[in-house]
Amino acid sequence: MSKKRHSKALKALLALISSALFISSALIMTRACSEGGVQYTLVQDLPDFLALDETYEMIVDCRNMGAVPYDVWAVITLYGPSGETFTNGDVFINWISCDENGNVISNFTLGRNLWGWSFHWDFTQINGNIINWTEMPTRMNSGVYRRHVLYVSILGSAPIGNYKVVINILGEKTPVQAEVSITPKVLNFRSRGKWVEACIRLPKPYDIKNIDMNSLKLWFKDNFVQAEWGKVEEGYLIAKFPRDKIIEILKGERGPVELTVTGLVNGIEFCGTDTIKII
Repeated sequence: MSKKRHSKALKALLALISSALFISSALIMTRACSEGGVQYTLVQDLPDFLALDETYEMIVDCRNMGAVPYDVWAVITLYGPSGETFTNGDVFINWISCDENGNVISNFTLGRNLWGWSFHWDFTQINGNIINWTEMPTRMNSGVYRRHVLYVSILGSAPIGNYKVVINILGEKTPVQAEVSITPKVLNFRSRGKWVEACIRLPKPYDIKNIDMNSLKLWFKDNFVQAEWGKVEEGYLIAKFPRDKIIEILKGERGPVELTVTGLVNGIEFCGTDTIKII
């Protein structure tokens, strides 16, 4: 074996790359406050250890479960061996995004431009051993699904040592936090009554009069009841939800329970929670 080939084989044997996926809490929202928000599922992660000049695959599914659009983007940071110089030319990433029918929406490369594509971006050198790339925000409308597939290679030109790939998924338009008071405070399943009421107040500059009544829902865990009636009184919106349907989604519960009201104001999602007692 020639000295050059031996050196390359030694690099491939010794270089180990640690990988991790971090998804920003800005987009991991519970159904209680955003009817799901933009939910991400890691279908296939990078392995714990990668060799030089090998290609590894990461797959992430995402769907906007919220009622309004969200602007989302990724930030990829690669950390090379401490004390070494790790540059844009030492890595190659191919990023492919598809819709739910498998149609390719975007296909671009990062790092060394091995294929000579025009849809190519370079990493920015942050430090001697740290490079970074920030995606331009893209709009995900309500209900939209995306599958992101990343092919990651640390090239043989990279220094020997340990590497870490960190991918942050970020976003904007978290729900507006509303003040919500739900009555009755004690709900007796055996008592008679027609409505459960939610008194809703929004922070400035949002106007309670601009709430879309058809968007109002009262949630318990993954189930909701639609509001049937509402009116504005002294800066508050009083929304009424059918009591029998509320009892249905609370069936089997006793003691304190947290309920959440969600809706749209000027097309922007809001949410607020309150606790009542079930007897």
